[in-house]
Amino acid sequence: MSLSLDDAPHGIALDLWLRSASAEPQIGDLWLLSWDTRALGLVVVSGVAPTFILGWPVTLPGDRTFPPAIRVQGSPLGEIAVWPSRETGVGNHLLHRRFGTALSDRTMHLLADAFEHGTEPVLPFATSDIGLEEREAASDKMVDSWEAINLNVWPTPRPGITPLDADVLRATGTRVGDLAEILSTSVPAAVSLYNGESVPTPSELEILVAALGVTTEQLLRSQPDAETVAMLAPDIKDDLVEISRRRAIGEEAARDLVRSQFALAARSDGDARSRLDDAIQRVLGEMEP
Repeated sequence: MSLSLDDAPHGIALDLWLRSASAEPQIGDLWLLSWDTRALGLVVVSGVAPTFILGWPVTLPGDRTFPPAIRVQGSPLGEIAVWPSRETGVGNHLLHRRFGTALSDRTMHLLADAFEHGTEPVLPFATSDIGLEEREAASDKMVDSWEAINLNVWPTPRPGITPLDADVLRATGTRVGDLAEILSTSVPAAVSLYNGESVPTPSELEILVAALGVTTEQLLRSQPDAETVAMLAPDIKDDLVEISRRRAIGEEAARDLVRSQFALAARSDGDARSRLDDAIQRVLGEMEP
């Protein structure tokens, strides 16, 4: 079944589909995933990390469902099927709507334990009336879809978008004054680059690679800082979708646009989340008629 952000699947009330219970992801939660203003799938959270979750894919009654899927009744969306054997990693940037708790911690633990040890699960397997060939085709399609979800990563280090990694600069003995001299720029501009408040141009990166003897990939920040982690929060998704739709751009471009505004705010101006909210409102405000 193809999912939509704006239209509810068959048998689910529209107000229920559009509603989101704001909260950080918790084990047992049922979430809708999205990217580029498109719904990607449903997932039940099975593990939580700072920048990603582990999740069990979810299918609805209108989908082709078969063992080893587990039938779950009484979820926030009614009857669903979960796939503990297809657990995968999902970046927090894909989390869009939290519908509520689908499975308790205890049930999650018992199901995971049953699949790990090959014992009878506490909930029944889904039934199927499709043949083996159709089952294999549906399984392959599901694997491909969730592999794409697993490989969807943000942010990806990119010249002209990603700030410098100050730890790498320090490891090479490069100070702010050295950076200003290498790039023939002012000290304030070098401070901004060093602190990640501005990003180097591709030509500046080429100069630094030649001067410092490190690769472009090493120079660009790869570990998420507080600002990046703040931008992974699910409750900014609707604003990012609005920016994407108004500007006719992809979500990655929308996130990069907000991130560039985010970096303009001095780090002393409130906490990361407050500055992120201000950056989003600035971008939305720029698009108003």
